[in-house]
Amino acid sequence: MATRLPRSETPHPRTRDLDRLGAAGLVDLLHACDLEVFDGVCVPNVLDALRDFSVLLTEAHRAGMRRVVLAGAGTSGRLAHLIAARHAASCQASGVQLVPWIAGGARALLHAVEGAEDDVVAIRHELAQHLDAQTIYVGISCGLSAPCVAAGVLEAHARGSTTVVFGTNDPATARRAPLTGLPGGFAQALELVDCVLAPDVGFEPLTGSSRMKGGTATWLCLDAVLHAFACALAPLVQGDCTREVLRDRIASRIERSRSLAEASFAGEGRTRRIVAIEAAAASIRGGGCLRVVGRGEPGLAAVLDASECQPTFGVEPDRVRAFAASPPRELYDEDVGLDAAREELERLDARDCLIVVREDGWTEDVATAARVVQIDCEEMLDAKLTLNAISTSAFVLAGKVFGNRMIDVALSNAKLFDRAVRIVADVAHVSEPEAKRSVVAVLHCQDEPSSEILELSVHEHLEHARLENVSRSGVVPRAVLHARGVRLGAAEAILSTHPVVRDAIDATALRDPESRRTPPGSRSS
Repeated sequence: MATRLPRSETPHPRTRDLDRLGAAGLVDLLHACDLEVFDGVCVPNVLDALRDFSVLLTEAHRAGMRRVVLAGAGTSGRLAHLIAARHAASCQASGVQLVPWIAGGARALLHAVEGAEDDVVAIRHELAQHLDAQTIYVGISCGLSAPCVAAGVLEAHARGSTTVVFGTNDPATARRAPLTGLPGGFAQALELVDCVLAPDVGFEPLTGSSRMKGGTATWLCLDAVLHAFACALAPLVQGDCTREVLRDRIASRIERSRSLAEASFAGEGRTRRIVAIEAAAASIRGGGCLRVVGRGEPGLAAVLDASECQPTFGVEPDRVRAFAASPPRELYDEDVGLDAAREELERLDARDCLIVVREDGWTEDVATAARVVQIDCEEMLDAKLTLNAISTSAFVLAGKVFGNRMIDVALSNAKLFDRAVRIVADVAHVSEPEAKRSVVAVLHCQDEPSSEILELSVHEHLEHARLENVSRSGVVPRAVLHARGVRLGAAEAILSTHPVVRDAIDATALRDPESRRTPPGSRSS
């Protein structure tokens, strides 16, 4: 029997023709998918679980808890830092330190750091300094798969910390690939956890892109819980914060966010999203750059969104960048600050697009030849939903998506290698072993990789590609064509003239037979 795919890796039936839509259709469909998150969170069992988490925090504080560690990789780690930035002051007032942690360190707040989340031994050593019996460890992994989060669970358990894991997949589909100290992988780590929070928010609109609905659910739930926790510790209300009051505070916080998401989409908000998508897509298709600037939480959301585009869509890091006015020093260095970016923004030309995210009437006048689009956002979640929709839709229109699959995901760790194999299998209509052969062929630049090469570990494949300077972007498109019988050299030529993968696949039918190879499953015995 075939293994059931996790929700985050299962194609959403509503978005199967995502790459066939225009800007208006993309805006409407992605907004509808965003609302599924609220539907999945605002149900009794999830609200009860979030209340119980808040009660756990409150009771632990009374028993001497002094630290909460929020840990994750990629988007989850970045959200951990942004959540901590919002709630640090209120928690500190009650003697609780919020400690955000991301695999790969400060650099990973802005860029994908290759392999950062996979070294369990190093991560346990790094997290150990934050963990003791007076600490609650909160591991964030939407896919219930990140080795670094499992490593944190293992170390926290060994040091007597209370452990919580947040994800948006069914725990029954948690990753089982063996890890050091955890032969049963992430699934085994969950057996050690004191509290698992796993709301069902449905499938991602872009398959595997848990930065979208998974990230939204992470922000909604942890923000609401920490808000309720801070209220419970306030001197004037401590005696009145019953379990029911905590639940009501959490529910009202989430409903407020839903109302804001619906209001910001209506009327002019929808129109401006469409304009921004069309402008951003035109810049990307035309070889230009996308820049986003903002202030306050919307500015930080812009930096978050920009950091995710390179690993999600396989674009060069400098193609999409964001800058925030006066970003918190504990989060970002001066390079992210708007003041440091003015000269760069002034050098933009007519091919480029500049999106200004306005908060409370704030705007930024930049002398630039780029097309400028202004869009209003009130706070973090509003800006996150808006910018996720703009960047995702722009790359859909630029040909970086096939159906609802990320067709140019950058391979930087084992999870993304496995995802690439599934994408190639699905798009090229081959088995997963055949798809893996084609991915390996691209990473090793060999049309027919030997059995010895095929038996190497994922880490060894990625390390070889790194040492040989094989770009991890563009692997999936080349592997799709290879799996369809096209030699690697010919695949490069096709993609150079047909960068949209759907067009490249159509072009393979017209190629000279000399450019084709015989797929393994087609060989005669």
